Amino acid sequence: MLKMEKNFTLLILSAGLIVLTACGSGQKKNAEENNTSELKTEVSAELQEKQNKLTQTANNKLANINEKIKELNNKIGEQTANLSEDQEEALDKLQNKREEANEQLNNLRNVSMEEWDDFETNFKENLDSVIIIADEILEKF
Repeated sequence: MLKMEKNFTLLILSAGLIVLTACGSGQKKNAEENNTSELKTEVSAELQEKQNKLTQTANNKLANINEKIKELNNKIGEQTANLSEDQEEALDKLQNKREEANEQLNNLRNVSMEEWDDFETNFKENLDSVIIIADEILEKF
């Protein structure tokens, strides 16, 4: 009988130890999940800040592009002769590049942190190329 009581006591103590261990691992898991959640929040906040800065830069450059296009439209309106084939091709190229930049701006919020650096570099290059093309066309008019 005494042996059974000892076994029962050991069983109760073992069960208690298992419960305590399980609770400790659950707390550790919760702490890890909280750390992961905090890291995701930090990354998300950082990405959102980058997106906002790039949007502001893009809006400034697009405003510059729009001014160049207005100037170009005025010059085209003043021309008495029809546009040459080269001028039309240059205008088509400008329009295509501008549409590509607008599409990228519209997709900016869908870019992940992993893709951000490549996206940002490519987007800035596209915006700059639109400005360069617009300047080249303006010089020829």
